[in-house]
Parts: sequence; C-alpha cells; structure tokens
Amino acid sequence: MKDRIVGGFFVFLMTLVMLLPGGMISAIVLGVISIRGMYEFCRVYKLERSILAYISYIATAIFYIMLYYNQAQFLFPFVLLFLMILLSFYVFTFPKFKDKDIAAVFFGFMYVTVLLSYVFRVRSLRMGIFLAFFILISSWGNDVFAYFVGSAIGKHKFSPKVSPKKSVEGFFGGIAGAALVGYLYALIVSRFVSGSELNAIYCAVIAALGAIPSVIGDLAASAIKRNNEIKVVAVEPYNSQVLIGNKAGAHKIQGIGAGFIPKNYKQEYVDKVVAVKDEDAIKTAADFASKEGMLIGISSGAAVYAAIEIAKKLGKGKKVLAIAPDGGEKYISMGIYE
Repeated sequence: MKDRIVGGFFVFLMTLVMLLPGGMISAIVLGVISIRGMYEFCRVYKLERSILAYISYIATAIFYIMLYYNQAQFLFPFVLLFLMILLSFYVFTFPKFKDKDIAAVFFGFMYVTVLLSYVFRVRSLRMGIFLAFFILISSWGNDVFAYFVGSAIGKHKFSPKVSPKKSVEGFFGGIAGAALVGYLYALIVSRFVSGSELNAIYCAVIAALGAIPSVIGDLAASAIKRNNEIKVVAVEPYNSQVLIGNKAGAHKIQGIGAGFIPKNYKQEYVDKVVAVKDEDAIKTAADFASKEGMLIGISSGAAVYAAIEIAKKLGKGKKVLAIAPDGGEKYISMGIYE
C-alpha cells in the first residue's frame, strides 16, 4: 500500500513536469522517458548496449523532434526507415544478431516510443492539457479501483499465468473506477474552466473503454518479463575470479578457472557471476554422491553449490537449473567421496 501511494505521488509530480509546460519542454521530457523506456525494454533482451539499441535511442529522439516540428506526415516513412536500418545491421553483421533481436527492438520502439508519443500529440491539441490529464487520471483511476476491488472481493483469477494477483472482479472494478473518475473529471473541468466542452457521459464511456487497453498493456508488460525472466549465472573459483576482472590464482576446482577468459565466453549473456570456494565445491560434489547417488566432478559441485545458494535466496516456487558437465570418475583417486 505504501509503495503504491508513494509511486502514485511520484507519477503525479512527473505528470505535472511532463504536461504543464507543453511545447518543447513536454517533448523533451517525454522523449527522455521514452529513451529510458527503450533502454529498459532492450535490457530485458540483453540488448541495451548493442548497436541495435543505440539506433533505437537515436530514432526515438528523432521521432520526437519530428513531432515537435509538426512533421507527422513523415512519421510512418520514418518508422519504415528505422526498420530497414535494423534489417541492414542484421544482414551485414550476420550472425551477430538473431532475427528475434531485430523483432524485439522494433516491437519495443512501437510499444514504448510510438504509443507514449500520443500523450504529446494529445497535449498539442486544443484543450490538450485537460485531455492529456484526462488520459492519465483515467488510467490512474483504473489502476487504483482495480487494486482495491481485487483486494476486497477478488476471487476469480483474470490471467493467472501472466499476473496471478489480478482478478476478474478487479478488472471490472477498474473499468468502473475509470468511468467514475472520467465522469467526475469532466464535471470539475466544465465547472471551473471557461470554454471547456467536456461531456461527462462521453468522458465516462471513453475512460471505461480506455481502461481495457490499459489492462492489456499492463499484462503485456508482465508477459514480456515472464517470457524473458531466465537469468544466466556463471561460476568461477573464489581464488581465481578472472571473469569479474580480478587476477588469476591457484585453486582446486579443476575444469574451470583456467586463469583467462575464453573467447567463446559471452559476457552480455551472463547476468551474474558467482565465486565458489574450493572446500564448498568439493563438499557439494561429495554430498551429491552420497545423498543423490550421482557421481559428479568438482566443477559440477561448484555449479550445484551456486545453484543451491541462489535457490535459497529466490525462495519457494522458483526453478534453478545447474549444469553438471563433468563426472566424478577421475576424482575417485583423490578421496573426495570418502
């Protein structure tokens, strides 16, 4: 509850900064937010520092410049040009990037940059400040009412595989809440703003209808995260942490920690590096043999030990896969399984 209130207050302040000035300031603020959004989107696919991502950042800035200077007729050709540039890098750098990388960056541009740009386009209309606030406050009403209704009476899961906490009751409560907020907003604006032409009934209907894509967008964001929530962890000896930039050292975990970074090691695909002590790797290999009946090597013991430690931090309901690449036959003479 506290996080939701603080988050709502922060969004309110950001909205004031984003919409009140209008013109160039609003374009810059929304452009920066869109670039940041593209960065976070690309990071899901581990592309945030790739040339494809940098192209999308530049394209986002150009997109908002075109909007600010009322060059809307060139926006669609520009989007096509952006796609062709991505495809060109895909072809001429092949096989550095996969087709899914191109699709992800292009989809991110449409999902983040293009959709968010409509806030600026609405802001540029007559009475744009009130219309833009109407969009955001209706979305806020949908979120708040969905949360409280779902918490109070939510029993039927809306999309359990994507977002287990969302309920059918919360979904309809959010729509009703958005309609109510839209209706009240139109009454207040019409009452205190001279020359306003907001029809309360129309605003209520529009807010209710707008709540549906708001929920779909929220669920889509959750689905994207869940589809890409796999984290890759590399394991190296505690006494030879070369992967994180330290000097090589002597250790007893044979098979890894050779003192250099192999050419086939792709750092961009690794989310975290875990260092394992010799005694922990050896003990885990021995325990695995005696308790699980599987004879694994010392390096596999290091991988399993790291997986167990990560599983403890993640808690129940999470899955951790440890790859054990070597058997323990060649270590029997060392007496580690006795």
